[in-house]
Amino acid sequence: MKYVKPYNLYKAMEQKGREIARRQALREYSSLVGINILEECFSVAITHQQFDFVALYCCLDRKKLSINKIANKLRDIVFVNNVAGFVIGLPNTKNKENPEVAKVKSFVDDLANTGKLEGLKYTYREQMCASKDMDVLSERQYALHKFNEMQSGVGVLAGFLDRYDKQMMN
Repeated sequence: MKYVKPYNLYKAMEQKGREIARRQALREYSSLVGINILEECFSVAITHQQFDFVALYCCLDRKKLSINKIANKLRDIVFVNNVAGFVIGLPNTKNKENPEVAKVKSFVDDLANTGKLEGLKYTYREQMCASKDMDVLSERQYALHKFNEMQSGVGVLAGFLDRYDKQMMN
């Protein structure tokens, strides 16, 4: 895996889409995968049909799966969906150091070191909303919060696409 700036990842995805169209592959568009790495799970979202929409692809349990199994699952997603690269969510920093950022980057380094995702590009995108204080949430609010965490990969990828789609139109 190789880190690239966000704009370069967007351009790489467009280039891969053109290559796929020339080869007349089963799926004529390339995709991007949005990943949000949380304490308990790993939320994975994917673009569909030339970015008409972003949807949750899966949610992987980090406590039950080893780094190699997660890399294998991501490799399968890449193969099946003509993935050009990953957009990985970073916790919101709000002008101060956030130790969670280092954990996410370390996890991404571990994924890259498995060697199973060679040649793929990735970039980071800071999440725009911070998590609520878990101490004040009721049981129902906690369940909703957990559901939103599982869906968080969608927000990471949708925000990335919104920003770069607008830049490309201007």
